[in-house]
Amino acid sequence: MIQRSMRPTIHVLLPALLVVAWSVLAFAGPLHAQERPVSPDDHYQEVSVGQTAMSPGGDLLAFTVTRVREEDNDRVRSIWMQRLASGQPQGEPFQFTSPAHDSHSPQWSPDGSLLSFQSNRDDSGNSTWFIRVDEPAGEAFRIEGVDASPLWSPDGEWIALVRRPEADGPDDARRVAPDAITSVTHRDRFDGNVITHGNFRQNGMAALLPHPDAVPTPQLWIVPAEGGEARQITDVPFQVMSPAWSQDSQSLIFVGNDAEPAEYDQHRTGGDLYTVSRDGGQVRTLTEEGAATYSDPAVSPDGQTLAFLRRAGQGEPTGLFLVGVDAQFEFQDEPRMLVDGQEPEHPSRSSGSPEWRSDGEALRYDDLIRGDRHLFEVRVDTPGEVRQVTHGEQRLSGFTADADERWLAYVSTAPTRPGEVFVADFHGENQIQISHFNREWLAEVALSQAQVIHWTVADGTEIEGWVLPPVNFDPDQQYPMVMAIHGGPHAAFGNNYSHQFQVMAGQGYFVFYPNPRGSSAYGHDFTYVTKEAWGLMDEEDFLTGVEAVLERHAQIDPERVGVMGGSYGGYMTNWLTARSDIFAAAVTRATISNWKTVYLSGDAQQTLDWEFNGPPHEARDIYRASSPLSYVENVTTPTLVLHGELDFRTPMADAEQWYLSLVKAGVPAEFVRYPESAHGGWTPWRTVDGLERTVSWMNHWLEPAPSVDGGR
Repeated sequence: MIQRSMRPTIHVLLPALLVVAWSVLAFAGPLHAQERPVSPDDHYQEVSVGQTAMSPGGDLLAFTVTRVREEDNDRVRSIWMQRLASGQPQGEPFQFTSPAHDSHSPQWSPDGSLLSFQSNRDDSGNSTWFIRVDEPAGEAFRIEGVDASPLWSPDGEWIALVRRPEADGPDDARRVAPDAITSVTHRDRFDGNVITHGNFRQNGMAALLPHPDAVPTPQLWIVPAEGGEARQITDVPFQVMSPAWSQDSQSLIFVGNDAEPAEYDQHRTGGDLYTVSRDGGQVRTLTEEGAATYSDPAVSPDGQTLAFLRRAGQGEPTGLFLVGVDAQFEFQDEPRMLVDGQEPEHPSRSSGSPEWRSDGEALRYDDLIRGDRHLFEVRVDTPGEVRQVTHGEQRLSGFTADADERWLAYVSTAPTRPGEVFVADFHGENQIQISHFNREWLAEVALSQAQVIHWTVADGTEIEGWVLPPVNFDPDQQYPMVMAIHGGPHAAFGNNYSHQFQVMAGQGYFVFYPNPRGSSAYGHDFTYVTKEAWGLMDEEDFLTGVEAVLERHAQIDPERVGVMGGSYGGYMTNWLTARSDIFAAAVTRATISNWKTVYLSGDAQQTLDWEFNGPPHEARDIYRASSPLSYVENVTTPTLVLHGELDFRTPMADAEQWYLSLVKAGVPAEFVRYPESAHGGWTPWRTVDGLERTVSWMNHWLEPAPSVDGGR
């Protein structure tokens, strides 16, 4: 047990030598010194920007803007446009689609004459629409046969799309498994479900998933660019993913996974590589089925080289590979590795589809690297030599460029700035902010600037985290601290804006948010070292991190330290309060208390099969040893439990078990259940309510002093 004291002792189970490095040794005051702190209600004013799409000519930049409609308790997206000349904004951005409808996912046709987008502007639900931009725009229109996101052929003559064929079978096919053994005399009177497959739950869905054989898998379709009847060109027993055209527009390559039961389609991100002619016919397999996992194929500008991501198996490093191909994608040689995806100094290769430079001499992709996300480039003639294109303490996403590769557009966020659209030259220099949707309300509030901290744990691994000081920090005052834990665990905190963290800093808290082992952005080995040791290994990183921050800041009262987090963060909040007693308050959201029920009642079986080396009956000791419920009798920390009733990633049973265990043990606890709420994606009202309850819970137990005029 870890004891709260004026300076906690080092963890008795996992000793560590704390080697602390700070970019700035003392906190300055807040970034701004305005009238008030950030409040939970400011969420209603925050505007989110994303999905940039620069026109081929570089004269127009489309992007998606998401606003909260407080009175309607929802969020609506719309497409905005910015005129550009030589990479410089011409006037202000303007709204391009109607605010009455949700519109998103802008894409340009190869000649720049059409902008496509997805919208719910008719009774068909989310569908594909087009607007002309080479003449007065007029009304949005549909192209016959195109009812999914379009993929134009290089010659502009064809559109490929992925969608499901029409389902057939009896009316109750989604409820009654086609291979069911049981039967009834009056099937028309049965209003339940007959289940014979394993994966029948999905996060956010009240209805059960149908048997995989009752729902057609998404296939590849072709439509003439001017419209017409959509023609299905694949009929494979698995879903088609990530299609790409050949440069001569005669065939397509795509990813498919036939190695596992179809019921796991929803979890797939890769498989093998396949090809098919634009006219249909035989689907040919390009890779040895099941030997490795392939994804994100990208065809070189001359059509003679194929780039793709490949990994040997789940949890293995993901490398970027090249192979010579002919016009039908037949491999002409053995694939060669361009980036191995394992070196710590390289980006983690956790995400970011490769894209060719127009000269075919290099590929680019974006990825996490420590606290940032940036654009990277590697030349085809210098394997392993990865060059970072963009820089700075910021997280960038949604990169897009003009056809002549003069300009880049992207979304940038930083600890004191929600995401906005930026433009830079193709080399990543001369960054210019294009949008300023959050400028007005940010000018009213006081923000805290994050500072990085590093410390070293027992095995020599360096851990990174950040600390926000209280707004209007006074070095002669004592403050409480809250440690926040991210989800995942294979995610990462970093240099991006967090409304929750700024609210807590405005309430008079130090906010500490670390990236423990298991986080992304620090290399492959760092990400997966916690396999079969969740909690047992990573607890050291959090507890020694708290010690590191306390050692650096005498202004933090060690008797007033709280912990909070959601998903994996909720799991570790439970774990740390059960394995130590240094925390005086806790808020656990989308929580995990018992891995056995998460496996048997949730939708993440495939992840746990790998992380814990099998299902609960095969890895009973691991499931028990890594479950907070195994240690719940040690908890004394007052705990607030927040959970959505449609959360099947971390099912409600885990929240109920944790809450009732605390109540029976006499631990102060409160349980808030949100109806119709999944694992993320809560409505604005519920999002703000959860944050307000988090603040009030921490304020009750940790008693922060007023930090900003009008705040507490």
